[in-house]
Amino acid sequence: MKDLIKWLGALFWKVQILWFCVHGGIAIITFFETYYLKKVIDIYFSNQTIPENYNGFLKYILVIVLLLCVNFLNVLLAKHVGKKVYADLSQRLTYQFLNLKWYDVYSCNAADTVKLLNNDVNRLMPILFGFFPVLAINILAIIFYCVYLFFKSMLITVLLLIAFVILFFVSYIFDKILKKDSNAQREAHVHKESFIINMYNNFKYIFANQRLKNTLDDFNEVNEVLNETSIQIAYHSQISSFLYTTVSTITILLSFIILFFLKQKDTAITAGLVVQISTLISQALKYFYSCLHAKNQLSMASASIDRINNLYAKEHSGAVPENLPQSAEIIWEDSRESINFEYNKINIIRSANGKGKTTLLNSLCGLEHTYIPEIKLNGTLSAAAPKKLCYITNTTCLRNGTVLENITENSGKLNIDVSTILQLVGIDAETKVENFGENLSAGQKQIVHILKLLNSNADAFIMDEPDSALSNEARLWLYEIMQSLVKNNNKTFVLVSHSANIMDNFDSDNVHMLIF
Repeated sequence: MKDLIKWLGALFWKVQILWFCVHGGIAIITFFETYYLKKVIDIYFSNQTIPENYNGFLKYILVIVLLLCVNFLNVLLAKHVGKKVYADLSQRLTYQFLNLKWYDVYSCNAADTVKLLNNDVNRLMPILFGFFPVLAINILAIIFYCVYLFFKSMLITVLLLIAFVILFFVSYIFDKILKKDSNAQREAHVHKESFIINMYNNFKYIFANQRLKNTLDDFNEVNEVLNETSIQIAYHSQISSFLYTTVSTITILLSFIILFFLKQKDTAITAGLVVQISTLISQALKYFYSCLHAKNQLSMASASIDRINNLYAKEHSGAVPENLPQSAEIIWEDSRESINFEYNKINIIRSANGKGKTTLLNSLCGLEHTYIPEIKLNGTLSAAAPKKLCYITNTTCLRNGTVLENITENSGKLNIDVSTILQLVGIDAETKVENFGENLSAGQKQIVHILKLLNSNADAFIMDEPDSALSNEARLWLYEIMQSLVKNNNKTFVLVSHSANIMDNFDSDNVHMLIF
């Protein structure tokens, strides 16, 4: 029922309000031509020697100008509408990717994801591309014209117009009921630019060595497909708008020329009917062409999902060590330099700006393609350490919903006590996250982002200055919970910091310091 209401709201108000104004204007001009327009023209030209058919000529000029103005606006809106459609589709695709749970090879199910994506596209495409709204409005306009042409009854025509207006405002009320959901969809395109960053910076656990690199290649390919699709659909929308403008203008001009010389009555009515039919045809062509193009792009994105699924299917057969080793050595082939990290410890990396700390972390996670390290476990070259790795940066991106829903997004349940820190930063579990976190302060967003990842079941956490936006109180809480996770849950941390006194916040038994 909710989807039906949403469909009705989008049908007449959100997507096609401009069409209503256009056809309503044309209908009003046509309905009252015999009472007002002709009377005005007769009075104005009463002392002029102008043929009677010029009355129709002026009406045609008025209708043509109206159509051209409206379609000019339609062309301006086409690019925005096209990008919005695929931004929404891109966000859906992003969230479906995230639901694959990259950190857990046993729960990856690309087939279900592709099925859901296809269902979403099949359901959304007719509405978002505006075919059904145009279809409904044009059919109503054609009914108006036909009623007037065949019955010559202003009463019936006006009653139909009143019914149309009532339906229009009812749909407006439905749309207001769902205003919150509509706002969320309108904001979706803002986050299209950060499609890839959101994936590896904010949501998912990543495997060591080359697996992430292969995954990112596929994600980049999908993102390029979606970006290209956004451009193409905007272009196709503009082409279809120009097509409609051209067809409508040529049709009405030809109708005028023919009817002008044949001296037929009701010329504006007939021309309006022809315009409505031509509009219907051009919009139908636009709809089917857009759907065909979108399905083709979606199949390309689905192919990338399949490749990712195959990648993880291969990893599924690999042996997973039951117990983590005590240390890991990271070696770069070009220099043979190495850095040692210890498990079940807080490994703190401290150095001055520009020394390559972030590059080091990116290399550990496979995000830096220039420096690809080898990993040795207890001195033996291996590709399986650690099994579950989480990369926490100081970049945040939250989903609309409550704070609790964001924190439990990856794990499905609350595994750590968050009440103290949430109270400390001035929010609670039921605080709403709106516009992807824009209603929260930088520190509040950072805390929710960190809590979401610390609440997960990762074995190790790589943290690139995660406390940059935190207050002193929140920073101390973070250090305390890190030590608790090391002691009680055997977690491992690699933490980058600029602070020279950071060691003062930790027990020496829990810390392994690296300075370069």
